[in-house]
Amino acid sequence: MNYQKKTAMFFIISIICLTYVFYCFTNSVLAGLVISTFVSIFLFYDPKKIKEKREKEANEI
Repeated sequence: MNYQKKTAMFFIISIICLTYVFYCFTNSVLAGLVISTFVSIFLFYDPKKIKEKREKEANEI
């Protein structure tokens, strides 16, 4: 699996898990989904790592 597929898979799994957690606190699926999406983006967005991976893939080609 390449980096994009792994990251997307973990991102989706984290959104599902965090939605359930925040749903338990707020009793609202929509609020849980919105909060978990922002938390997941905050956890996974690392511009330096993304830039390094892109440069590495470009050098391999």
